[in-house]
Amino acid sequence: MKTSILTARKSFLHSLIVAMPIFLMISETCLAQEEEPIYTIVNFMKVKQGGGADYVDMEKTYWKPIHQELVKEGKIVGWYLYGIPYTGTGDEYNYVTVTHIKGSSNMEEEWYSAELLTKIHPEVEINEFISKTLESRELVRNRLLQWTLLSSPDTPREPSRYAVVNYQKSIPEFNYYGLRSDHVKPAFDIAVKEGKMGGWGLWVTIFPSGDDLGYNWISADFYDKFDQIGSYGWVDLLTRANPDIKNIDELTSKLVSSRAFVKTELWKLVDYAR
Repeated sequence: MKTSILTARKSFLHSLIVAMPIFLMISETCLAQEEEPIYTIVNFMKVKQGGGADYVDMEKTYWKPIHQELVKEGKIVGWYLYGIPYTGTGDEYNYVTVTHIKGSSNMEEEWYSAELLTKIHPEVEINEFISKTLESRELVRNRLLQWTLLSSPDTPREPSRYAVVNYQKSIPEFNYYGLRSDHVKPAFDIAVKEGKMGGWGLWVTIFPSGDDLGYNWISADFYDKFDQIGSYGWVDLLTRANPDIKNIDELTSKLVSSRAFVKTELWKLVDYAR
């Protein structure tokens, strides 16, 4: 009986994480310069009305220490819990967890082993752990992304409080990634250096993929304060970051035309481990 519980639990946890994907998310750890790929797993959670406090307590009490240990062991780079403001009972999800993994080899790991859980929570039975997790929220969907670009401060700092997450569909006629690598990232580098925002990142979707998904790229703007959101002066930044471009309006038009804007969400940081 004990073996079947362990097997079921490991299967549950493996599907819970290895099959999930990124927003987002989102954090300003300085990873983009690494040679190994950085993968981001995003879990979209639905918490019932009135259950937010219990869900957050479950994540902080049970899952955060586990992710702290995984960071310590070098299996993940960081873990983040976000709440999504301005949602109601009709919305699909209202919380997300974001996990960053460095290197393809770490994607092969069964991180949430029974041994790890027993080590971190020796007083908790595995079936109780599963029960508390399942009762606290519904796992709506997972996304696996790869981190492609990052603008971040030169020195380590606390993660930003807010993330504006943009879901986009690239247009085949344009070099979506090249435009952002050559022209957009330099502009955000300036904004971060000048303290107008906490960071910026760009992710490409890995799994699932396809036209039915509706988008294939996700970007995130990070801010320390709510009143910073969107106040960085984009045209000025783009002009200063691209001094050789004579017609900024033409560049702006090309950037806009290179993607279909699907939707934007505001995420608010609840807790993290890194």
